Amino acid sequence: VLGMRMAASKAEIGLTVGGVSIDLASDPDSRLVSTMAQTSITFNLPASSAPGTVAMEVWSTVQPQLIASASFRYFDSRQPAADYFVPRRSFAGEAINVTVGLLYFDISSGVLVDVSAGGVSARFHSFQADPGTNATSGSAQVEIQSSTTSFGAIEITLLPCSARSDPLCSRNVSFVYTLLDPTVVQFVDIFPRQGLTFGETPVTIRFQNLAAGVMAGT
Repeated sequence: VLGMRMAASKAEIGLTVGGVSIDLASDPDSRLVSTMAQTSITFNLPASSAPGTVAMEVWSTVQPQLIASASFRYFDSRQPAADYFVPRRSFAGEAINVTVGLLYFDISSGVLVDVSAGGVSARFHSFQADPGTNATSGSAQVEIQSSTTSFGAIEITLLPCSARSDPLCSRNVSFVYTLLDPTVVQFVDIFPRQGLTFGETPVTIRFQNLAAGVMAGT
């Protein structure tokens, strides 16, 4: 958390997850590291009986107006899900390998891949299971190929089956990958993404396809 009052103890931190108060002071496993610029909290999230995204709020009990919000997602262990994928975008016309984090996704019967747009193809390449998950959770490699004119948001669906008539196909997962126009300048990222209001913050911005010799202005 940035910009919060420096906390002298865990008792000076208020925290709720999904509207439920978390008492950091009584949790022996929780940890607090606090400076004038940044506060870090480590704690065990409570179990949830329902999958979905819950709101998290943290604040200074000494200055309650200093409050920050975030969210956390609970997954249903009975339903497969795509936890993450990197990269999230690339230029159309390139062949790219995407790493997809899969949860509760059984690949033992094979994997088919569907793509929502013409001019784009994708294939399941490999899967590395996480230890202790019975080979149902881990990271998959998916190769995406496209023509230079096939850009935009593309839905990629992984189906845990070898024939589309197999009922297992219904336990599929999807993610939306973005193919960028290779003829247009693209913003890549900015670091850091936030800073305090006092003082100056050095910021680095990255672009792709920016013409050589172009300098940033103020």
